[in-house]
Amino acid sequence: MCAASDNMKLHKLFLKAANEEEPLRIDALSSPPCLEKLKLVGKLEKVACWFPSLHSVTFLLFLWSRLREDPLPCLQSVPNLARLIVVNAYVAKQLCFLDGFQKVKILNTYNCNQLNEIVLEKGVMPGLQSLSLGRCMKLKALPHRIEFIIVREGIIECIRGEVRVDRQKVKHIPNTSYHFQTQSGLSFERLS
Repeated sequence: MCAASDNMKLHKLFLKAANEEEPLRIDALSSPPCLEKLKLVGKLEKVACWFPSLHSVTFLLFLWSRLREDPLPCLQSVPNLARLIVVNAYVAKQLCFLDGFQKVKILNTYNCNQLNEIVLEKGVMPGLQSLSLGRCMKLKALPHRIEFIIVREGIIECIRGEVRVDRQKVKHIPNTSYHFQTQSGLSFERLS
C-alpha cells in the first residue's frame, strides 16, 4: 500500500497481525486520502506519524495495540473522527482527552487493564452521545461530562444507589445501564 496508495481510492483499511504478540508495522505506510474507516489489530510500538493526516477517517479501531505512548495527541487532530474504539490498546493508567475530538459521538473503551482514570477536558468531544466502558477493572471513577454510558463491570458499585461517589455524575443521564453476561445470554440493569 505504500507507494500505490497515492493512486487508490481506498475507503476502508483493515490491518491485522497474525496474533496478539506480533507487532503490526504501519510506519512505512502512507495515509490514503479517501480513507474513512481504519481498523488496526495488533501490537503497535507507537502511533504512526501519518495519523494527523487522516482527514476523511470517521471510524478508528485499535485492538491489541498495547501502546505505551499516549495515542491521543496524534488522534485529537483527526477532524472527522466520529467513532473511536480502544480495546486492549493502551497500557497506561490515564486516558486524557485534552483537546480536539470535535466530531466524536461514540467512544468505546474495553480491556484496558491498567486504566484507572479517563479525563475529558471542557470543550473536548462536545457531541459525545455514547460512552461504553468494559473490563476496565482499575477504573476508579467515571469521567465528567458524559451524557450516555453503558457500564459493564468494575465501576458499577460507584454509581449504584443514591449515595455512591459517582452517582451525581450520572444522575442527569437518561439512559445509564449495566450490561452483564448470564447463563441465558446478555442481560442488563437500568441505573437511571
